[in-house]
Amino acid sequence: MIKAIYKKSLCATAVLLSMIFGAFANAQHSDIWLTLNNSKQIGISDIDFNTPISNTEFHPVDVDLTTGKYLFSANFSDWSGGPKGTPQPGFQARTGTFVFDNDHELYFRVVGLLWFWNGYNWVNEVIDQEVIKFEDDYDVASIITTVSATMPNPGTEGLPQGQEAGFVDEIEEFIAPNDNNNNQESGGNVHKHLIFKIENLSGSDPASGAYMIDVQFYLKEYIQNGGEISIIDHPDSEPVRIAFNYQLSMEEFDQAISALTSPVEASVPIPFAALYVLAILLFIFSQFGKAHKTVVK
Repeated sequence: MIKAIYKKSLCATAVLLSMIFGAFANAQHSDIWLTLNNSKQIGISDIDFNTPISNTEFHPVDVDLTTGKYLFSANFSDWSGGPKGTPQPGFQARTGTFVFDNDHELYFRVVGLLWFWNGYNWVNEVIDQEVIKFEDDYDVASIITTVSATMPNPGTEGLPQGQEAGFVDEIEEFIAPNDNNNNQESGGNVHKHLIFKIENLSGSDPASGAYMIDVQFYLKEYIQNGGEISIIDHPDSEPVRIAFNYQLSMEEFDQAISALTSPVEASVPIPFAALYVLAILLFIFSQFGKAHKTVVK
């Protein structure tokens, strides 16, 4: 009896461990790597530093060839995001990317509408009332539907004054190499993972499928002049696309992604009128050929 209970306990433990490790395996870490130009406009790196090819080489970021936008992907229902959420992808910049003399904050804006893969095409239609929620660092959600994208309003209680988009993080102070830190630079970077969620406004479970949103980033700068602080919003980055897998197989999700990264151009149908004219011309030529043969005889 004791031996049987012991065996059952071992089996239960093995199943639990396999579920935990399987969940960790699905919760693969990914980031959108940010850059900066001389105008303090955020850029998106075309290199994915999370996926090395070798010690010195990394995989390039996928590109949606139908729009030219960089494309990132993630899975809902990973272990760290709960059954209908994910903290992937995160947002990261390499050390020394941001070298500033005053305070800066990183924000995101959701642009465009919600896209859904219907098995054949990406469309702005969902099965029921599915939406994507993108929560900022204050847990305030931007809500993306097939008809609108709503963001936090300025003056929302508990948010910084004047916030009109999603707050990502404060920029860490950059410390240049010196003798005090063994000539190692630090700071001037950011690494933050926020939460994406899928919900159905009808209260039912969301439909299985691939969903996609567009996001851009910008810097807010705070300049102190005596006792006053002026705020500058720097230019927005180009939008990037984030595709999410909700309960699709990897093969099905890969098909949805391939429709963007390796699109197959559909053949252009010939109008019926053009076919009719072509048929008439072929008939005329055939009759002309017969008449020519009769003359020769």
